[in-house]
Amino acid sequence: MSRPIRVSALTALVLAGCIPSIVIGDAPQDTDDATTGLTTSAPDTSAGNPPTTGDVPTTTVSTESCGDGQQGPGEACDDGNDEPNDGCDNACGRSGRVEWTLEPDDAEAVSDIAVSEQGQIVLSGSSFDQAFLLALSPEGVEQWRQPVDNPGRLYVHADGRIVLGTGFGTIHCFSPDGLKLWTFEQPAHARVFGLAAAGDVLFAADDGTFDDEPSQRIVVRKHRLDTGAALWEVDAGVHSVGEDLAVVGDRAVVIGRALVLDTADPQAMLGVVDGEGHWVSTELAGHNAQLTAQAASIGAGDLVLSGFGSDPDLLLQRRGPDLGQLWSVGGIGTFTTLYVAADAGQRIVVTGYDAADNISSVVRLYDGDGGLQWASVFASPSPELGDQAVTAAFGPDFLVVAGHVLDEVDDATHGRLWIRRFTLD
Repeated sequence: MSRPIRVSALTALVLAGCIPSIVIGDAPQDTDDATTGLTTSAPDTSAGNPPTTGDVPTTTVSTESCGDGQQGPGEACDDGNDEPNDGCDNACGRSGRVEWTLEPDDAEAVSDIAVSEQGQIVLSGSSFDQAFLLALSPEGVEQWRQPVDNPGRLYVHADGRIVLGTGFGTIHCFSPDGLKLWTFEQPAHARVFGLAAAGDVLFAADDGTFDDEPSQRIVVRKHRLDTGAALWEVDAGVHSVGEDLAVVGDRAVVIGRALVLDTADPQAMLGVVDGEGHWVSTELAGHNAQLTAQAASIGAGDLVLSGFGSDPDLLLQRRGPDLGQLWSVGGIGTFTTLYVAADAGQRIVVTGYDAADNISSVVRLYDGDGGLQWASVFASPSPELGDQAVTAAFGPDFLVVAGHVLDEVDDATHGRLWIRRFTLD
């Protein structure tokens, strides 16, 4: 059975019937209650960190006048209705504006999503017995679907070429119309957990399995983007499991977890590999408090991290070219992060779920200074159903988020894959 690369706490896949649909506006499973107790805090600007600009909206305002169409004191907005994800939620806080929601047929779980500069949406997902690569128009119309050996991580080049790194360690490159251009296969078992590119070279990060010690460790490789040929590879040298990869300047930054002999728990790990294939530094940050840590490049050589480190309340941090922290954002409560992405305008999206609210999907948009722009929550209608926002990507003028619904939360069975497109004002 194929297994998605983006692993949540609930990962088993079972066959479930799906009805294809595109819903304009809010998703049908949304409830009126868009607030789940998630708190908003301004970025930590201590120790010389730059201040955040702009007002931080809230999703916890509740006044008697909310919903009357008149913005009153303490209200970030008031559009006169109780639709939670039309730009203003039913507590008069800023939310994302959903343009459409798509539930493709024969699709249960999602691993990753990416968008080309032309707006083509590409998704890696799976049903019970088949992994696939799915391409959609910016309007959510299916263009093609290509069966693949395993779902995994995605990268889309500026010219539209699509690269998929799978859970079997295979890397495939496709044209924008779904034609396979090349395949890279490794001799040893591996799992591709990250893809990123700089110019005409591709960086890939695997969990490699070896006969010597340590038997499992992170491997970073540099490939030619036109043929997939490997130029060099380097490993972490310690027992480690990877979570994400980002390219910052000419360096590859990997985050994961390292098993350190004198500690009981795996340590959150950040490793840096230079452009010549040398593993130049490793940072350990205590036992990772979140389920998974994710990374994205942002701005001129900066890095943004989500869920990294031992602080259970830390949501986001931005680091400069020297990897020193510029700011951080906390106050996440019961929100579990699954993904982070950034765009050319330095907007940051964080996706995940709130386990305290029947596992409800959460999408939060920040500016480059760590100021919260809006937050959307897609509440689960019953304790038997759970909703996870797994992955996200920025398009030319929109944001697309993909996730799946858990039909049986206790048994961790996926039942329905969904995709939502948000406006970016």
